[in-house]
Amino acid sequence: MSRLVQRHREFTLVEQLGWSPDGKWFAGTANGLGPYWNIGRVEAATGAINAVSETDRYNCTPDWMPDSRRIVYARGIIPEEGGWAESWVADGNGGRKSMRYAEEGRHVYGACPSPDGKYLVFTRSAKDLGSADRAGTRLAIIRWEDTPMVGGESGKLREKYPDARRGPRLDLSSGWEPCWTYSETGAAR
Repeated sequence: MSRLVQRHREFTLVEQLGWSPDGKWFAGTANGLGPYWNIGRVEAATGAINAVSETDRYNCTPDWMPDSRRIVYARGIIPEEGGWAESWVADGNGGRKSMRYAEEGRHVYGACPSPDGKYLVFTRSAKDLGSADRAGTRLAIIRWEDTPMVGGESGKLREKYPDARRGPRLDLSSGWEPCWTYSETGAAR
């Protein structure tokens, strides 16, 4: 990691640093890839860096898909335009970006795929940032097969994403930036 810092002093992964499941990459929220927070991917062996998200807006809370090739992240706002953060996925090289879940009146952060990639758990927040109890923040789970999905009845989002499904969403209790834990279960021998 010191080699990474020495070679790229203008670039820093500042939050939500995570290893890819195959152990070959890091992903994190980065400074230095554009004027705002962005999702960066770093090759562990070489320190090679690339932007995964668009660099013209705030982006945060990346997490790896189980295949180690794609990254789920919160595609944030362009400050001058406002709006709501949405859950997106992109290839690790920054290609093939697409919306997974969006909802008018809620910021979507911290999307985390299940270890088998069949579910996505995430934060739905009525206010940007802040503690879970004060921001109206709740956790929710959707099935990956039901994405892209638009929650609620927003005509604006339905127009923006005409192929998005309505799909079921399981709302959970209050929480912030979820994470899956996976365990094999079975009878003791």
